[in-house]
Amino acid sequence: KCYICFGKLQDSCMCPFCQKLACEKCLLNWIRDKKAQCPHCRMTLKENQVIITSTDKIMLENNTKFFNVNNAIVKNIDN
Repeated sequence: KCYICFGKLQDSCMCPFCQKLACEKCLLNWIRDKKAQCPHCRMTLKENQVIITSTDKIMLENNTKFFNVNNAIVKNIDN
């Protein structure tokens, strides 16, 4: 459950200081629109400090990195 919207977590993320889970959209909107701090622990928090915990996003990011490296290797072999 998201501690900002109190709904079901969607694309979960967390504050690195208190480890409370929130919807990524909720936490990033809070930081951008309200205050650059965690609404739970009140520590100063920047967007790039938010930890993505949604496994789908983590897997997509890792796959993208893998394919970029793989493509670079193939290009080097072709040259």
